Amino acid sequence: MPPTGDAWKQQAIVIRGDKKLDEIKSGKDKKARNPRGIFVSAYRTQLRVGFKFLRFFPVLETEYQQSQKSTHKSRIVVANSVAVISIIGFVLVDWFLLNQIQPVNTMMYLLYGCMPALLVPLVVMRIPKLMNWWRTGLYISSFFLLLTMSMVVITGLQEMRDFPTEPVLLVVGYVYFISGLFFYQAVTVSVLGSALFVAALLITGLRGEMVYYDAYYLLVMNAVGALGSYFYELTTRRSFLLESELKSAAYEDDLTGVMNRRAINAHLKKIWQHAIRESAAVGIAMVDLDNFKSINDQYGHSVGDAVLKSFAKAIDPLTRRPLDGIGRLSGDEFLLVWYNPNEEWFAGLGARVARSYKYQLKEDQFPSELTRVATASVGGVLVNPKQGQVPARSIEEADSMMYEAKNNGKNNFQYKRSTEYVDNGTWIN
Repeated sequence: MPPTGDAWKQQAIVIRGDKKLDEIKSGKDKKARNPRGIFVSAYRTQLRVGFKFLRFFPVLETEYQQSQKSTHKSRIVVANSVAVISIIGFVLVDWFLLNQIQPVNTMMYLLYGCMPALLVPLVVMRIPKLMNWWRTGLYISSFFLLLTMSMVVITGLQEMRDFPTEPVLLVVGYVYFISGLFFYQAVTVSVLGSALFVAALLITGLRGEMVYYDAYYLLVMNAVGALGSYFYELTTRRSFLLESELKSAAYEDDLTGVMNRRAINAHLKKIWQHAIRESAAVGIAMVDLDNFKSINDQYGHSVGDAVLKSFAKAIDPLTRRPLDGIGRLSGDEFLLVWYNPNEEWFAGLGARVARSYKYQLKEDQFPSELTRVATASVGGVLVNPKQGQVPARSIEEADSMMYEAKNNGKNNFQYKRSTEYVDNGTWIN
């Protein structure tokens, strides 16, 4: 008989996770467990803790920046193409129709300074090998564009006292809203470029007291641009987390946090094809928790759910490599897959599962009466996929091996290697 009272049930439900949220923050993993032992995604955790300084946990920051490549690519290509065409059109109109109102030197800066600065991002975005340098390319080209436009204005002022300074303001706006730079990069480029421009005007005295108006306009433009860029990136990052969390939830089992049926099947198909290309093996194991129905009936569904969570936690360390995986098919059935496992290691899978499961149940403070009957039957198949084969057949074989384990008294592991049947014996409680 189980102990009286509900205290031990609460202990069973409040599972102490063996992974910390620090693993997400340090970039080691995209999942951790909260104090209740439930898997939580990094996206959900990041949304909860916030990101007011526009920085994610390292593991998410890298993913976010990679995702922005395609997002920024079309915008940068269109915007820079329009800017290039506009500069060419301006030069042609001024040269042929307006009798060269603008100084010739400014035209040279526009053609040989601003044009390359606008073309660099276009080239980087078009060449796949350079895509890894897209942020650096945007950073350098944006700063060079602002410096060049400053030179255009200063050169123009030397020849025409009423030469307009507004082009510098336009470039500052471009840096903040069109260039594709992240907030901190845009602020660095714009503030530094604006400061150098104002300093040059003060040193040369080309604008007289009007330089203070120019400085004020640039200050306001930077303030507006910084605020707009900050809130735009804040919204973009939040949208990224929400969309990623929705995608993650669509492939995640709500209770245990492991992959659901659709996700684990898709994952198996992926590593199956990879194994065909690399002539590697794939390990597949079907797991059914023994006596689970009686545990539910005797202790209640909340405790049964806690048992499922404990099993998921117990098996997680056995499937930590990038191409390994664990998924919950339904009820108390789980599918485990490994890419190119060592055959000797796979043969000892049963003992590892049993040991990890028992240890986790004790760690989560389940009563000894429950721990004794909470075992698992596992059937496994180790196969070298060939072209034209599909994993469905191997899943059926693993399922068949799992039923062999059930028929052999439960709490044991049966597996096949090709056509060879292996009886790995009954586990010791």
